[in-house]
Amino acid sequence: FLACASLAYSAWRSYSLLVITGSMAAITALTVLIYKSSGALATVEKYLRALAIAAGTLTLGGLLFRGERRPAFGRQYDPNDLAFVLIAILPVVLSFWRVTRGAARWVWLAVAAGSVWVILLTQSRGGLLGLLLVVSYLAAVGAWRTRFQRGLRVGRVLVGWVLLAVLAIGAWSVLPGDARERYATLLDPQSDYNVTATREGRVAVWKRGLESLAQRPWGVGVGAYPMAEMGNSGYWRTAHNSVLELTVELGLVGGALFLLLFWRAWRVLGVVMREPAREPARGPPGRAAPPAADERWRIHAQHLRATLIGILATGFFLSQAYALVIYVVMAIVAALEARYAPRTAPAPAGRSAAVTTATVPDAPRSTPAAETPVVGPPPRPYWS
Repeated sequence: FLACASLAYSAWRSYSLLVITGSMAAITALTVLIYKSSGALATVEKYLRALAIAAGTLTLGGLLFRGERRPAFGRQYDPNDLAFVLIAILPVVLSFWRVTRGAARWVWLAVAAGSVWVILLTQSRGGLLGLLLVVSYLAAVGAWRTRFQRGLRVGRVLVGWVLLAVLAIGAWSVLPGDARERYATLLDPQSDYNVTATREGRVAVWKRGLESLAQRPWGVGVGAYPMAEMGNSGYWRTAHNSVLELTVELGLVGGALFLLLFWRAWRVLGVVMREPAREPARGPPGRAAPPAADERWRIHAQHLRATLIGILATGFFLSQAYALVIYVVMAIVAALEARYAPRTAPAPAGRSAAVTTATVPDAPRSTPAAETPVVGPPPRPYWS
C-alpha cells in the first residue's frame, strides 16, 4: 500500500511505477499464493524444501560458472547478492539435515557445505559477517535440549565451538589468496574504501541517505533512492543498506513496518518452538499433531529464526529490501502462524474479551507436568 501511495510524491515516478507493476506485483502474487495454498503443515514444509533445493541450484551454478572470478549467478545475482541469498537459505538446508534420515541427510549436508564454500568464495565481507552470526546462533540454539529448551548442554556447546573453529581454520587455509586479503580488511577498517572514500564508500552513502530521509521523512518513492542520491550529491548510488533503502523510499512509517515485520516473524517462530500445532501434521482432523511432528517444526522454527538474523545482518550492507527470499520466508511464517496460533472463543456481547476468552480444546497444549513421549527417534543435535 505504501509503495503504491508513494507514486503521488515519488522523485522518479516512471521507475516507481515500473517497480510496482513489475517486481513488486510478482512478489506480492507469489507471497499470497504461498500463504493461501499452505492449508497444511506438509504443504508449508514443501515450500521450505523448495527453498533448500534453490540453495543447491544456486550453489551448483556458482561453482560451475565461476571461472577465475568471484562466483555469481547470471545477471540475477552478483557475488554479494548470491552470498545474501545463500546465507538466508542456509539455515533451512541445515534444518532438513537435522530432521532427515538416511542418505538424504548427507545430501543436505553436502548442499550446506557447498553453500558455505560459495559464500566464502564470493568474498562478500558483509556475507562473511552474516555467516558468522548465523552459525553462532545455530551453534548456541542447537545445544539446547530439543524438548521445551529447558537446559543448556555446556559440553555440546564447547564441542560445537571447537569443531567450528577447526572447520574455520581449515577453510581459511584453502581459500584463494585474494579472498584472504579481502577478508583481512575487516580487521583494519581504515584500509577499506567503504570507510575512507567520500564518494562511493558505504559510510558516505549512508550519511547522504540519512540526509535524504531528514529532508523527506515521508519518503522519496519506491525505487527512487538512486534519484535522491543524485539530487543530494550528484552521484548515482544505491543505499547499500536494506533498512535504509526502504526507509528512505517509503518513509519512516515504511521503515518501521519493515522492522516490525521481522519482529513479528521472530515472535511467531517462538510460538512454533513452544506450542503444539493447532491442526495435525498427518492423520484425521480434530487431533493434536504427533509429538514427533511438533519436534520437527521446532527445529524448522529455530532455523527460520537464523534466517531472519542472516537477512538482517547481510542486508545491512546491501540494497536487498525487496529481495524475493525475504517475502517468501515471511509468507511461510504467516502460514505457520495460522497453523500454530492458539484459537480463542469469541467474547459474548457486553463482556470483556480478557475475561471471557477461552482456548478452544481441539489441540491441548503440552505442559511440563504431562508430556507425551516422542514418537520415533528424536532429531539428532548438531554435534552427534
